[in-house]
Amino acid sequence: MARGNQGQGLGAALLRAALADSRSRLVREVFTATTTGAAFFRRHGFASAGPGRAPAAWAAALDPARGSEVLSRRL
Repeated sequence: MARGNQGQGLGAALLRAALADSRSRLVREVFTATTTGAAFFRRHGFASAGPGRAPAAWAAALDPARGSEVLSRRL
């Protein structure tokens, strides 16, 4: 999303919709991988997934030099 569009609630609305859809499908936990959006996801209840909890393919693709992080939220 372009910086000029930030702060309008669009990302939060999309995230709420994705979480609602996940709940309706009986998903128990959702994950996200980010290099710059950790604060956004933390504001919405996500926390560090920790080693071994993230999907293996994601963990292998992370670039610690870029501050990559996997977060999760239990539903």
